[in-house]
Amino acid sequence: MKGKNFRLLYIVMVVGVITCVVTYAGKDEQNLPLAVRTVLEALYPNAEIEETEVEKEGLKIYEVELEQNGQEVEVALAPDGTLLEVETEMTVQDLPEAVAKAIAEAAEGATIKEVSKEVTYAVVKLVRLAQPQTSYEAKLSKQGAECEIEVAADGTILEQSEWKKCNKDSASKPKCSKSGDDHKDD
Repeated sequence: MKGKNFRLLYIVMVVGVITCVVTYAGKDEQNLPLAVRTVLEALYPNAEIEETEVEKEGLKIYEVELEQNGQEVEVALAPDGTLLEVETEMTVQDLPEAVAKAIAEAAEGATIKEVSKEVTYAVVKLVRLAQPQTSYEAKLSKQGAECEIEVAADGTILEQSEWKKCNKDSASKPKCSKSGDDHKDD
């Protein structure tokens, strides 16, 4: 009799675990606060949420990756729905002239792998900005090394990472590490 009760308890536990996994798998958007979902639906009514992530930088930040009309967008929001940042993928041809020139000069012959437009509406301290700040990011690749740069709308380079050599032999994401070489001569 004890064996039957143990098997029944085991079956109930397994069914419960499976039910929990099925219920919560892929429903990250259901865990978003109502205010966050409301802002996303207002800004991107036809978008399909691909992924959500919660970051804690003194407070929870909801980062949502979505696709609308074939365009990849990443949106960061505070729990109360305050829009913090929107990053949109774009092509080099769509960059403002000053930004494209600054990226091309910084690339020094490297391949521009990806560019995006980043508009910041509020900083992590949740201080609303009087005017949204727009910047552009580019991922560069040259002779097995990669770096990223951020450029202001007027073409001023705001930030540039160090060139990192990348090991692309693995089946997973390439692993990049700082190179001891100065890649300006590459």
